[in-house]
Amino acid sequence: MHTLKLLIRPCLLLSLLLLLLLCTSTLAASGSEDYYTLLGVSRTATAAQIKKAFKKLVMEKHPDRNKADPGANALFMRINRAYEVLKSPELRERYDRFGEAGIKAHEEEGQQYERAHGAEKAGGLFADDPQIVKLTPERYESVSRNIGEGGDGQIWFVNFYASQVTRSEKFAQMWREVGHELEDVIRVAAIDCQEAGYLCENIPELRNAEPPVFFFYPGHRMYTGPLTKESLLDAALRRIEQSHVELTESNVLSRLSDQSAPAHWLVTFCGGRGAVDCFSQRTLKKLAFVFHGYVGVGRVDCGQDAALCSRLNPASSATSGAGADGAHAPSARLFVNANSGGVDLDALGAAGLPVTSLHTQETVRGVLRLLPPLPAVEGRVADRLATAVFDGGSLRQAHLLLLDEASSSTSSNADAQLKRLEPLLKPHKIRVARLACGNSADQSTRNLCQRLPILRSAKKQQHQPAAVLIKRTGDFEVYYGEVHYMDIKEFALAAIANPMTGLTGETFANLVDSAPDGTYWFLDFFCSVVPALHEGSAAVPRSGPPLRIRTGRRPASRGSSTLRRNRLHY
Repeated sequence: MHTLKLLIRPCLLLSLLLLLLLCTSTLAASGSEDYYTLLGVSRTATAAQIKKAFKKLVMEKHPDRNKADPGANALFMRINRAYEVLKSPELRERYDRFGEAGIKAHEEEGQQYERAHGAEKAGGLFADDPQIVKLTPERYESVSRNIGEGGDGQIWFVNFYASQVTRSEKFAQMWREVGHELEDVIRVAAIDCQEAGYLCENIPELRNAEPPVFFFYPGHRMYTGPLTKESLLDAALRRIEQSHVELTESNVLSRLSDQSAPAHWLVTFCGGRGAVDCFSQRTLKKLAFVFHGYVGVGRVDCGQDAALCSRLNPASSATSGAGADGAHAPSARLFVNANSGGVDLDALGAAGLPVTSLHTQETVRGVLRLLPPLPAVEGRVADRLATAVFDGGSLRQAHLLLLDEASSSTSSNADAQLKRLEPLLKPHKIRVARLACGNSADQSTRNLCQRLPILRSAKKQQHQPAAVLIKRTGDFEVYYGEVHYMDIKEFALAAIANPMTGLTGETFANLVDSAPDGTYWFLDFFCSVVPALHEGSAAVPRSGPPLRIRTGRRPASRGSSTLRRNRLHY
């Protein structure tokens, strides 16, 4: 009996192996591609050889480079699948033994293959990381043009990675931590070169580099230091030129009363009795950059200037940080409108607002909530704006108007962040204000809201107008994107440099009635669910000989007529 069992078991195993071999051969005969052949490597290829072959195929076979081939997308997906299997020792062994049937069985069990595709299905390695800007090729081109001019002072730190390359996955968590550390300070972004292969191939530094590769903008400067969190942070902070001010008894009055300096001051107190916590040098640098031109950032050494500390930071009004004498002192104090009138240090100290956090992001948001709200547009200002838009008037400066929820004066983080637009756009001569169309009692405000195409729908939750930019000429454009201060800032700078203007039914009728002969109008009949036409209009020259629009799809050619670019909102 025992001998019979021993004979049956080897026979059964041999039969199963033959059956599996037959199934594998049948699949191959029915058209299933061999993964090694697909990648152009032998079955004995090393992991490094497989990766090298895959990277080469990604660049050669990416759909962006083979737009005329209707099968390019399908081929690219098969290449990705082949690499996903062969790069994993476990999956490769299963494939070598059982072929694609073994991989499909593994997928049905919900194990490694599906998990490996999780990031891809969600939109990349950083799909769930709001602190990291996910750049598409189109967004990158737009951003690189704007930041290349270096006019807005914003610093970008961009990670060019490949979502299915192990080295990129290895450093993904580190990049998330860098993003958290630099949130609200430097814009941390990422581009997946497997989705944007054509873009990455056209960046010379990326052609022979293994991702991830990091660049700073403006300037397109490649980071070449160690791939550690601290090294990346140090390199990023070295890009910041701003610094805090050391306040002493001898300079405090001149610093705070300087009318060319910021009106508001954030001062931290270090050392001495009752001041056990203060901002680190790294935090001070970040805060000085964030609040540049808006809020001065200072530091007082209480060990050296104890009297100054006691005047600006009285223990009776402080709320955190137990000192040696039992008194409590905050991490810092915010002095609002410190340079208005004469500076009385005792009165200033009594009116100072405590800031209790040592964390950069919490401090930024806390300070913004404490600052005065943005001014509201009403009365004569609203009348002047209406005259500029609808009656051919002009303005001394452009106006960015934040609408309804975007212009709320409440203390939420999103609303508070919009206050940062004021110092960011002031150098560009753009005034930032609130336009509360939903609840204003001012007749001039209601009139402006009704005549502009900015009324929000109670039914729609997406594509609602969030801001309107009215240019000095009276031309305007409406912003429908995310309510984030950096996105709105980018819109405002792009719009102010673009000759396009918005039209309403009222101004369109005036245009038709009054347009002189020989003037051609390039009109975009615009709906908010369709992307803006900034890029298309930017392709038309802003200066030089006038243009004539031709019919059909041919580009505009030079002629004797003039061209205006407009968008009709409906």
